[in-house]
Amino acid sequence: MKKLVVVILVVLVVVVLVLLSYPYIVPVQRLEVTRTVRVFKLSSTAFSDGGRIPERYTCIGLDVSPPLIWEGYPLEAKSFTLIVEDVDAPGGVSHTG
Repeated sequence: MKKLVVVILVVLVVVVLVLLSYPYIVPVQRLEVTRTVRVFKLSSTAFSDGGRIPERYTCIGLDVSPPLIWEGYPLEAKSFTLIVEDVDAPGGVSHTG
């Protein structure tokens, strides 16, 4: 009977030691959190960045909107507002679209 009690105690001690060391013997998987930074970019195929807007897209020409390429905008965006100010025009001319 004494032997059985000793065996049970030894088994219990081993089980307790295994349970206490569980986090150390099981490999922990680490999740890498990455963030994608979206850079907003508005461009046009009609003119270069900082370049002159072709006459076709002005009130002197056909007064049509140039083709615009919207990239990197927040996916939650529902609409955009583009404000263009002509600082060279007499009195400053603003257009909102």
